[in-house]
Amino acid sequence: MLFLGLIAMLLCLNISHANTLNFYTGEEKFLNLETPPEKVDYYLDLKGTSGLKQLMLEISNSKGKIKQTIPLNPDGSFAVRYLIKTGPGNYRVNLFGSKSATSLSYDGLAYFDLLVTGSPPEQTGDTLNQKVLDFVNSVMGKTVGRGECWDVAQEALDSEGADWTRPVSFGKLLDPMKDKILPGDVIQFRTFEIKEKFSDGRTRTEILGAPDHTAIVYEVLGPLHYKLAHQNLGGKRIVQVTELNLNYKTSGQYWIYRPVPAFQKL
Repeated sequence: MLFLGLIAMLLCLNISHANTLNFYTGEEKFLNLETPPEKVDYYLDLKGTSGLKQLMLEISNSKGKIKQTIPLNPDGSFAVRYLIKTGPGNYRVNLFGSKSATSLSYDGLAYFDLLVTGSPPEQTGDTLNQKVLDFVNSVMGKTVGRGECWDVAQEALDSEGADWTRPVSFGKLLDPMKDKILPGDVIQFRTFEIKEKFSDGRTRTEILGAPDHTAIVYEVLGPLHYKLAHQNLGGKRIVQVTELNLNYKTSGQYWIYRPVPAFQKL
């Protein structure tokens, strides 16, 4: 009777069982991941190491899929908490990797299924603006990645586990006519041109994007008037600061994004 009573007690307890981590053929050599849980409330903790330059988490259900870059430490280790914002349900979690830190294509490494039982609390309004600025200041005058303009934003956001979608949706889309633009926001230009006229009759024309250019707001000088940090500008593949007044726009498009976190580092 005592034995049966113990069995009944165990059945009543909500015991967390280890999940099954399935590797794609041969990919276990690139990823060492602590066994994930089968069931979580609204966040997923991931801990492990990788020999790759980039790891990508893809979490999907019947409503769609979301991809986020997992921030790696210099030694390839990671310990992060991912907030599942899409609510309860059954999910498939895929892990992808790349040998290049700036790649837009990845190879499948492993996958597991996950039951999410809860919804996250209301958003706190956290941003990564200061961390983006700290990164920019740390690389000022240097070449980031390949020296492409995109590499600065990509490395700044990936290193902090930002919530963004490659290639150019860098976070929360802002309306500069309504929203306050802050240092650390990211601007994406497409075939953008300004023409500024001076009182002495001179004019200055500047084109950003052939067709695309990425920059980070370094300082706000006034409405639509910024100092920008960017590279691959004027033939220079180093991070530099220039001034741009969007009020002199003559053609093209631009979008401004607020960087927000997807992961917390544990």
